[in-house]
Amino acid sequence: MNTREKYWVLVSHCLPRIKSKLPLWTTTTITNILKKNRMYCGDMVQGCQRSKSYKLHVLESVPEEEWVIVENTHAAIIDRVTFARVQKLLQKKIRGKAKTTKSDLFAGLLRCHDCGKAMVRSGGVYYVCNTHEHQSKLACSKHSIRRDNLSVAVLAAIQQQLYLAFSYEQFVKEYMEPLEKEEKKK
Repeated sequence: MNTREKYWVLVSHCLPRIKSKLPLWTTTTITNILKKNRMYCGDMVQGCQRSKSYKLHVLESVPEEEWVIVENTHAAIIDRVTFARVQKLLQKKIRGKAKTTKSDLFAGLLRCHDCGKAMVRSGGVYYVCNTHEHQSKLACSKHSIRRDNLSVAVLAAIQQQLYLAFSYEQFVKEYMEPLEKEEKKK
């Protein structure tokens, strides 16, 4: 089960949304919950991070051997056997997307009209709203455009701008040069 599938399991069970700047469950949030968070087993874990100085509020990670762990401080949400199985599954190497050197023509340029988030390629054929596709179907409506239709529209817009530029140049040559010659004669 990949992180996106885990996300939909959490959302489908109507978990409350975390109060933060982003009101949606993100894959990063879910990954942080699942990775070595022993609080779900009923253990209290402290000392995972420390401040370098009381003046500088920069946190640094502490090695796991130095953590303070008190077991069975509260009721467990999941049992230890299930938690251990999840940790073992998370340690397995998961094949990600193939790395390609070819970047997409419209990468980083398309934005959703409603939420303003980036539009991402879906299936290599469509560009869709990232919020609707990966975070919440309720947060934004499904905006999409076919890649070939977008390419045709962008090409037409570029051709129109070039036509206008050349037309303007032609206009200057035909009408402005005779005016300049007349002014020089005066």
